[in-house]
Amino acid sequence: MSSLSVGSSASSLGRLDLGDKEEDDGLTSNDYSQDVSPIYSTEKNGGIWRVMALNPEKIVSASYDHLAKIWTPKEVAEGMELTNIKVLNGHKREVLSIARLSEKVFLTGSSDSTICFWDSENGSLVDSLKDDHPSGFYSMEVIDSKTIATGSCQKPKNHHGKWEHVVQIWDALNKQLKFRLQGHTGGISEIVNLNGRFIATSSADKTIRIWDLVDKSTCSMFQEHSDYVYGLTKLDDTTLVSASKDRTMRIFDVDAEKEVGKFAHTEDKKAHSSSIYDVNSLDDNVVASASRDGYVKIWDARSLTCIKTLDPDSGYVYSVNFSPDGKIFAGTAGKSDPKISKKEQKNKAEIVGWDFRRI
Repeated sequence: MSSLSVGSSASSLGRLDLGDKEEDDGLTSNDYSQDVSPIYSTEKNGGIWRVMALNPEKIVSASYDHLAKIWTPKEVAEGMELTNIKVLNGHKREVLSIARLSEKVFLTGSSDSTICFWDSENGSLVDSLKDDHPSGFYSMEVIDSKTIATGSCQKPKNHHGKWEHVVQIWDALNKQLKFRLQGHTGGISEIVNLNGRFIATSSADKTIRIWDLVDKSTCSMFQEHSDYVYGLTKLDDTTLVSASKDRTMRIFDVDAEKEVGKFAHTEDKKAHSSSIYDVNSLDDNVVASASRDGYVKIWDARSLTCIKTLDPDSGYVYSVNFSPDGKIFAGTAGKSDPKISKKEQKNKAEIVGWDFRRI
């Protein structure tokens, strides 16, 4: 494919059915590097699928409890914590994806097949988009101020029908579907905007696809992972980092159409001891990963090595992201407790954060 010239893009955020029922909890002792205590912690909430910084003063979370919330860091005697300043009621089911449309508007996508448009300043609901098909918005990315890409798992029309896994391109102004991209055979977990013409997607079908939005087709595909590819982010204009249920993180050169690196923490080349649910980059060298093993890891992309392991001490870690001023925020499932019900367990999830400049 032709060389890509990639500009800036909004952060891609989304999550599908994690599909880890057969896997052990994977919670292990932190034997890799010195633990760093979190300087931020929130009150308990439903399972936190996604976190995104609107700016250094505002963090948005997407949760299993059907809510999105806006948080702000606040100084307290013990250090810092996140304080909830706005609850966003707009969805009827799990909120699974977040994206920033502009400086003034951000988006949340849900399994209820709606996208809500929110005012970044006051958190008010300003508009919404409803998919005519019964598909959930499990992943979402802003291509430009007028265009949104979403990833879905299209439900079959009847009990014996087939699931249809599609990427959909929307007109954000008119709230109309422009076209659909078909090719994945599993749910679309992440979407990354490369340059407005090309996007990358990761999927439960174990692949990563590069799409041409002009030709409306797949122009290349990576098949190096052996299991569900949960996370995808970019380091620079043509370099992708992926995270998978196979416990590996890989680097791909989009122009060369090949794998060029693999993050490793152990001799068997595994990045974590359990499924890796999310990955995001601070710049072209620093990468953070979130895992079912309960840890957040910070990686040096040049040496492909882990430079710090962070312990939220809050069960599975579903999501991780950076704020513009270098803080790291992770969304968790909360510690498991066999003595309490699943409903109560959902209220034990939390957002935990660290200042990257201090670790």
